[in-house]
Formats: sequence, C-alpha cells, structure tokens
Amino acid sequence: MISKIRNKIQGLDDSKRRLLRGSSWMVGGTVVSKVLVFCATILVARILTKDIYGELSIIRSTIQMFIALSSFGIGATATKYIAEYRHTEPARAVRIYYISNIFILAMAVVMMGVLFVSAESIAANLLNAPSLAAELRIAACILFFSLMNGAQTGSLAGFEDFPVIARANILNGVLEVILLPLGAWLFGLSGAIIGFGSCFLGVFVFNAIALHRHLASLGVARGAVLRGLRPADFKVVVKFSLPIAMSSWIIMVTYWFSKTFMIKADGFGSMASYDVAEQFKTQLLFLPGILSQVLLPIMSNKIAGGERDKARDAARTNIKINVAITFGAYLLILAFGKYLLMLYGKSYTNLMPLYILCFAAIIDSVCNSYVPVIISANRVWRIISYNLVWSATLIGVYFCASAYIYAENALATAYLAATVAQCVLMTAFLRRRRLI
Repeated sequence: MISKIRNKIQGLDDSKRRLLRGSSWMVGGTVVSKVLVFCATILVARILTKDIYGELSIIRSTIQMFIALSSFGIGATATKYIAEYRHTEPARAVRIYYISNIFILAMAVVMMGVLFVSAESIAANLLNAPSLAAELRIAACILFFSLMNGAQTGSLAGFEDFPVIARANILNGVLEVILLPLGAWLFGLSGAIIGFGSCFLGVFVFNAIALHRHLASLGVARGAVLRGLRPADFKVVVKFSLPIAMSSWIIMVTYWFSKTFMIKADGFGSMASYDVAEQFKTQLLFLPGILSQVLLPIMSNKIAGGERDKARDAARTNIKINVAITFGAYLLILAFGKYLLMLYGKSYTNLMPLYILCFAAIIDSVCNSYVPVIISANRVWRIISYNLVWSATLIGVYFCASAYIYAENALATAYLAATVAQCVLMTAFLRRRRLI
C-alpha cells in the first residue's frame, strides 16, 4: 500500500506534488499548534471569569485590527515575488525581502505608538471599560512582533520552506500553552496578555535564523542590495500590497466595531460567548488557510512560467479539499457542540453562535481558495469590492437582527450572511474570467 501511495504521488504533476508536500508539512505543524492553542484557550477561560475572558478577547481582537491596518499585505507580497524571482533573479528576490521587512518595521513602530497613545481613549469611548487602558498599552508591544512575524512567514512561504513554518507554528503552540495560562494564573488579565506577547517574540527569533540561512543560499551580496535601495523601489507596496491592505482594513475595522457594538449591547459576557464560537470557526479554517498559503507561491510560480492550465487545476483541487475538510468538521461540531462548550465552563451555554459560525466556515473555506487565485492573476483590486459588500452586509444584517435576538447570535448571523454574499460575487467573477 505504501508503495502504491508513493507511486501515485510521484505520478502527480509538479504543481500538485509541491502542493501536497507543502500542505503535509503545514498540516502537521499547524495541527499540533492548534491543539496546543485550543488547550491554552480552555485553561485561560477556566482561570479567568467569563467577563475578564471577554476583555481578553476584545484586546486580542484589537491587536488583530491594528495588524490589519498596518500589515499592508506585506506577507502576501513577499510570498508572491520571492516565489517568482528566487530562481531566475535572486538579487531581485533579496530586494523584495528587504523592501517588505523595512516597510513593515516602520509600520510596526508607528502603529505601536498609535495604539499606546490612544489606549485610554479606545478603552473609555469604544469599549466602555477605562480600566483596560493599561492592558491595551501592553498589547501595543505585542503588535510590533506580531507584524514582523507576518512578514517573516510570507518570506518563508516564498522560499517554499513550509517545514520551518510548521516548526514555528509548533513553537508558538508550545509557548502559548505554557505562558498564557501561567500568566493568567499569576497576574490575571495583564499576565495573560504578557504571556500571549512572549509567544510572538520566541517565533520572531526562530524565523529570523531560518531566513538568514535562505538569504545566504542565494549567493547575493545582501549589503550591496540593501545599500542600493531607493524610495522608488517601494512602489511595489502601492502597486500590489496596498489593495490587499485596503481589503484587510475593510474587513477588520468593520468586524472590530461590530464587536464593540455587541459589548455595548450585552456586555463582555457576550464577547466571551462569541469568542469561544469564533475559536472553533478558526479551527475549522486552519487547514483551508494552510492550503491557500501553499497555493499562492505555486500558482505565482506556474503562471510566471506560462503554465496557466496547471495553476487552474491546482486551484480547483484546493477548493474541493477545503470544502470536504470544513464540511466534515462541521458535522462533528453539530454532534458534539454542547460538550465542547462545557470544556470552557458552566457559563458557556449558547450554542447558536457556534453552529452559525462553523457553518460559515464552509463558505469561508471557498473564499480562502479564491483569494490566492485572484492575487496570482494580479486582480487584487477586485478583492476590495468584495470586502465592501461583506462589510455592508455584516452591518446591515447585524443591526436588523440585534433588535430581535441576542447580540452574539445577531453578529454570528450577520457574519454568515456577509460571507455568503462575498462568495457568490467571487464565484461569478472567477468563472467569467475562467480562472477556476
């Protein structure tokens, strides 16, 4: 049987074989990481009260929003262009690496300062919790390393070094399951946030060592490339990264403000219930996310080589796998959802956000497959229009539904409606352009 499987794999074309190899590494590493993070989340939810866990959830969500505002899609930029040039023009690949990291370093410093200075205003005016100002300032320090990690992962994906990305994910999971509950147990909310940030620092060091090795293997005088950078070289940020960044801004800002509306309506307890359901949605989407991350450099490389049919075939395979994975996981959530929530404590009893968001994950998995197809075809500006529809649908449905049902149920329903609307539009465009 092993021999048959090996022969089957060897019979695949290069793009599918690379997709399978990269996905295998990423799946292995991410499964371990997700299990560890899942355990850390349960432990922290049991250590903290439900309201304090809700405060931790909105602080993490705030970090994610600032990441979306400042990352500018640099990870995807590094992935696409390093994958295209690492064999044919290694000096250009090194230049892209430095452009990506210098830009994100500057953005990390700026946004860290913005969050630090505005922490008191955000806590008092948007979260209705002035006491969270100190925790938001701690989160500002986390923001720096989180942004740098995104650029590093994008660069590693461009080199198709998925084994290192997998090991970094495992390291993050190990650190989180140790430091997050320990911090929460010793120092409460502030300790949990410090433990959360320490994980990013550890992964940053690990990734930096791996990237140094890759850059050295290209045989390029890196000092000369770095000294030769000019402001005009950063136009790739505007040409390619800006539309990706704008699409992230639309999604994350809308989503974050929707969560603040939910908190104002029903308090931090509702945020805690919604966050637990969102954690499971994230678990369902981790494999589709991995496959999409692996798919982008492969499609970019194939399209650059004139092999569009093979790129399209890899994309179709990715979509089928993503739907099969998320649908199967959703059936398990339906069967055991009640018992899964019990792991977090007796106060977590609302199953509706869990069922709705996990069903939305199936639709999300298709959209995740579409995004690298659109990016590799240089149609990134299209993503903005789809995300605008997503945001408008989310806000409209939330405010209509929240008048009749619990705030966390209303936001989950709005998320599902927004995801369906976005997926329909993306499917129509890609079929019309024969990109899938």
